Amino acid sequence: GACAARNRAIDVARGEFITGMDDDDAFCPERISTLQRSFRDGSWSCVASCIVERTPHGDITRRLDYGVITLEDMLHYNRLGNQVLTRTRYLRAIGGFDPALPALQDYDTWLRLIAAFGNAFKMKEASYIQFKDYHGERISANRLVLIQAFDLFVVKHRDLLTKRHHASLEILRRRLAREPLGPIDFIRLVNRGNIKAALPMLINTTPALSVFKHLLRMRYRTAIDT
Repeated sequence: GACAARNRAIDVARGEFITGMDDDDAFCPERISTLQRSFRDGSWSCVASCIVERTPHGDITRRLDYGVITLEDMLHYNRLGNQVLTRTRYLRAIGGFDPALPALQDYDTWLRLIAAFGNAFKMKEASYIQFKDYHGERISANRLVLIQAFDLFVVKHRDLLTKRHHASLEILRRRLAREPLGPIDFIRLVNRGNIKAALPMLINTTPALSVFKHLLRMRYRTAIDT
């Protein structure tokens, strides 16, 4: 599986820094140099960047949650994305990726990196390209696997989670299960740590807000998933 393969790569890596790229994605030419420069500019556990979604209709740049990412930030949802650059020894120190998780391995690993080595940083520049017309097998397409991974994730990190974090993770669970988030649940679950994740789900769930969703896409091109 993916975790075993990644851990093997971590074991044999010789460089000071290490990063990854999924087989259905791509790097912009300047990605490695800008990530390294950003890492050296601060005392970070890891660094990431915003992304470009490459669709059949053109590229969409997703600039969300850039800047300093704390452990408190990450306990609400994965603000870093699916790839980071970090020191190879940092990944070895935390034991690499967890093969017991059938999904959410990236989120779990970045969370443990931050818990062990301090804040992360996410660059505003978008240097990672995700191809949205990819038709191969994706773990994220299997809802049962995602929910199983979510339950394991919550148990694994239960000692770090407060009531506010559990509210945020309930929003994540609903997203993974493709369950709606209506206005009443939005009011009950929303807090400052999860508003950016909760608002798109509310808009997608509430037909009356579809016009607002269209305006947001036109003006900000933010990550509102359908």
